[in-house]
Amino acid sequence: MCTPSPSPYSPLPSQTSIRILILEPSSSPDEEITCHLAPIDLDADHALFPSPRPMECPVEFYGSVLPGTRRRKVFQISSDIYIPDDDDFDPLNDPLKLHPFQRYTALSYVWGDPADPCHVFLEGDGTTARFPVTRNLHQALRSLRRSGEGVRLWVDALCINQEDYEEKRVQIALMRRLYRQAEEVVAFVPLAREDSDNVAELVQKIWESRELFLEAQAQREEQGEGVEEAGDAEESEVSLTSWALPEAREPVERVVWEKEDVGTDSEAIGFKYAFGDANGNDSTLYLEGYSLPSAESPLWVSWRRFFSSPYFRRIWILQEFAMAKKLTFDFGHRIMITSKGIMGACAAIKKFSGAKNAEYMRRDADDVPLDEGRQAFTGLQLAWSMFAERLSAEAGLPPKDLATMLHTGRHFLATDPRDKVYAVLGLAEDGGLFAESVRYEPEETHVMTFIRFARLLVEQGHGFQVLLQAGIGGSQARDEGLPSWVPVSSDPRMEGVGPDFVAKQS
Repeated sequence: MCTPSPSPYSPLPSQTSIRILILEPSSSPDEEITCHLAPIDLDADHALFPSPRPMECPVEFYGSVLPGTRRRKVFQISSDIYIPDDDDFDPLNDPLKLHPFQRYTALSYVWGDPADPCHVFLEGDGTTARFPVTRNLHQALRSLRRSGEGVRLWVDALCINQEDYEEKRVQIALMRRLYRQAEEVVAFVPLAREDSDNVAELVQKIWESRELFLEAQAQREEQGEGVEEAGDAEESEVSLTSWALPEAREPVERVVWEKEDVGTDSEAIGFKYAFGDANGNDSTLYLEGYSLPSAESPLWVSWRRFFSSPYFRRIWILQEFAMAKKLTFDFGHRIMITSKGIMGACAAIKKFSGAKNAEYMRRDADDVPLDEGRQAFTGLQLAWSMFAERLSAEAGLPPKDLATMLHTGRHFLATDPRDKVYAVLGLAEDGGLFAESVRYEPEETHVMTFIRFARLLVEQGHGFQVLLQAGIGGSQARDEGLPSWVPVSSDPRMEGVGPDFVAKQS
């Protein structure tokens, strides 16, 4: 996106500063979107650095000029203020000061096609600009806008000056902290109204079936019957399937949604036994025996459409999803579901279902469009990678090194191929060692980026991993100038051992 002139951006005051948006409220969904840029300092986060101690209170904000008048819109926004530690401060006459850190919500979303943009009004540095945004972002801002008060947001496309390559480099180094220190991360995955309702209903039903299944399992164990676990899924460092079976059989934040106001497996196992049959097979050994909607239910059609979203394929989403201390899916239409609700539903199907995920995704079914089935199945596979990274972060496990994270992210997509490297730096334990090597200048090609980072990894002692990854898979596309020892992912292919790589012709 090209920044209009005059620019609403002024230089950030420090290396740990970010910009946030103050999104103006609106009583009408058709009203133009207006945002104001304001800097905050991550190093002043009162949750991490408690001095000066803030107080939360509503503050009046003077926004955009009302049409046909010279008056500005006045609205309230919840803010953190503090009393200065100053002998000259008069609490009766002097105004309280805004804290240098303000709590905010970070938006996680897919940029979308910039070819047919919408526009918002962006105010900053004494300037108001009519600023182009993608339709997907425009829809997300409308969904998050409130009618009575302002909202503080962090949105990458607007809060980072996309034309300032040095600023982008510095901001990328802050991404891990930025999402971790956000009060909440909202994952915007727009769905049709019917699909939104269906996914919310299905998640609720899966959790209810899970509770009934676990109660029955506990009774069987008490009676000494013994219970075979449905499936034999492989366990990872953080067991997603075990996570679906907590000791205290109470799903925390199982599903939170508002109405108007407010590892998959490649083949299903035991499907014919899951629902029971005339031969006496016991359906109560599986989740399907406890009121789980059948595979033919339209609820599963909406489930497939949810996982068909490009949200689950973008490389930047991997970091955003993993680092959030609280994450909520926003489908639009005022319908929201917690990440624990979605992740717990997926884990329950994987662990306790006789049909497992393959049957419900219907990848090869005759009545499911081929593209829809494949996209849903691929989306769920990539979602499991996102779930695993999130659970690892929540469990406080040591981050992986960059060489390993590059391999983890190999199947995700990036509009700019350089982001296949840059987007995982914040997830890598040693990512800070490479922060100075981020370059977004136009003359910096992705081939140059891949070669430079491969050399840096070799210098850091990861030469064997570099060569190993370069030797995995085939070589379909060939970029001129890329040596055979440099690994690079192409478009994701979920079949096969690993990514496609490019080798230099001799």
